[in-house]
Amino acid sequence: MASAEDTAYPTITPADPIYACQTREPLTAPLNEVATPAIWACLAEPLRRALAELWRAHKLRNEGLPENWVSLNYGRIAINAHGWERLCAAVQARSPDQALVVPTGRWGRWLARWESRRAQRGARRLETRLSETGPRCDSTLERVRGLTLDQLDTEAVALGALSPELWVDILLPGLSGALGSGATPPPDARVEAALALEQRFTAEMGRRLAKRGILDRPAQIAYLTIGERIRALNAEAGGWVALAEERESRAMEFAELDVPNVFWGRPRLGGSVPAGMAQRPAEG
Repeated sequence: MASAEDTAYPTITPADPIYACQTREPLTAPLNEVATPAIWACLAEPLRRALAELWRAHKLRNEGLPENWVSLNYGRIAINAHGWERLCAAVQARSPDQALVVPTGRWGRWLARWESRRAQRGARRLETRLSETGPRCDSTLERVRGLTLDQLDTEAVALGALSPELWVDILLPGLSGALGSGATPPPDARVEAALALEQRFTAEMGRRLAKRGILDRPAQIAYLTIGERIRALNAEAGGWVALAEERESRAMEFAELDVPNVFWGRPRLGGSVPAGMAQRPAEG
């Protein structure tokens, strides 16, 4: 497959060099579905920032802090399971799973209890903060929903509906709730509304690029990243149709695969594995 060097939409993201286990369990629909390049480009950095913010808000020590928080595997977004387990254990005031967090002895257990108490205080402060940012997010979503896209400059449409900063605030409540329960959260109406707005802007951008002859079909825009939209708009290079078609083909293949919710390194696939995507042994 031609995806080996497609860093913007990789088939497999390299696992964290030290903490290689990854999990999809904290991500609710539609975040646990196959992400197109447009959605991955929109969510990858806000997800990383939201998880890093949870770590800081709960005042966890840097020991065990993942280098890579977020990955993409066969179109599915996953987060670092080691870091997630550290957060869950601290918030729930329990011992972490020793398969994910290496025990640190008697002194380490004392540190874990101390860290858990700090995490509980941090969780209360975070809850207060989220209660304040929630209405602001809803207000912004309502304002963007009311925009008439025909009246916006193409450059503004290309950038998408919402800023990365707002996306962090939208993602944090669901992730924070999953920390406390330890279970996959229910579908998040705010996340669904935000994604619907992003898709609306994406569709409008596709219509404009198709009208200019840069794309063959408006729907191909879903297979370009935000940066690529802007480059295409500025007539930088070509080949956008071929790139979109190759990624669309890969995304359709990804949808036929069963990707486990928890895996070490490269996930072992289930379902119908297309030719050219032969299963390699799992790493780790």
